[in-house]
Amino acid sequence: MSVQGLYQSVQRSLRVRQEQGRQVQTEWDLRLKNVSFEGDELEPVIRKTELSRRSNRIMDPAAHIAPPVMELAQSGRFDLAESFLAQYARSSDDFTLYKVIDYYIAENAFYDAWTTASITPRAKSPTTKPDSIRKEIKTRLRWIDSHLSRRRQPALVVMNGLPGTGKSTVAAEVANILKGVRISSDQIRSRLLESAPQHLRHSKQRTYSEGLTERVYAGLLDRARPVLQSRRTVILDATYGRRSDRQAGQKLGSFFGVPTVLIRVECPESIAMQRLRSRLKDAGRTSDAGPLAYARLKEREEPAREWPREFFLRVSPESKE
Repeated sequence: MSVQGLYQSVQRSLRVRQEQGRQVQTEWDLRLKNVSFEGDELEPVIRKTELSRRSNRIMDPAAHIAPPVMELAQSGRFDLAESFLAQYARSSDDFTLYKVIDYYIAENAFYDAWTTASITPRAKSPTTKPDSIRKEIKTRLRWIDSHLSRRRQPALVVMNGLPGTGKSTVAAEVANILKGVRISSDQIRSRLLESAPQHLRHSKQRTYSEGLTERVYAGLLDRARPVLQSRRTVILDATYGRRSDRQAGQKLGSFFGVPTVLIRVECPESIAMQRLRSRLKDAGRTSDAGPLAYARLKEREEPAREWPREFFLRVSPESKE
């Protein structure tokens, strides 16, 4: 697919994002030189003091982050490119960017090739040779073609397990291994509660009410769709104790024609309880699930007997094997 063909295919998504207000006002150019990766989870850190300043512009956030994602992929660090993209989508809760990000990446690569072709020869540097310029242009154009035709083999991974079992830790590791996009029910729940009336935001009854839980699981699927559409792997990080929710995940995977795997995470109840009590003392926690939520979810949990055995994996983070 050409850049022009890709643009035609994403025109509607670009228009919808604009109508939704998915725009940022910026006077900075974000490039790979402004980004470093720190910690065990390679958390991207943007050094604002080193950003290149330009005139004030209004643009799609996907266009803003496309250059460093492109440069990481071009340098052979496809893993960091996908990790940077996934962490941005998660922190901004903007998963629809996956509908347009490949277009913006290709557009930036095409612009770089055009710049090389039109500007470099004018420099008239004695070390600049036409053959080397042509070679660089061809390399850049071939990269665009390979990026647009990359044969990703996506999958949908559905996590399953009670609070405190280490489910999110396993989900993060799976996302790292598969270069996938982790979508967290805890983060969706927190965002939904932010828009709730003040007196309901800290209500435990409200936090895990049936109505809110339905919206959380619907939100997981809504966020997964554009990612799967871009042929990337999705990890749904939630309890998934209800059979109906798991079946909805299976239906989504079937719609996109991708294998759907269930990963069941277990640990001794005493360890889970200890973790949950410690978590409640953490002011920066994402999840509000405590011992009471554990007991309630355990009582209502429906075993995943409906899941095909060949796509079912049981994991115990406490196991030394």
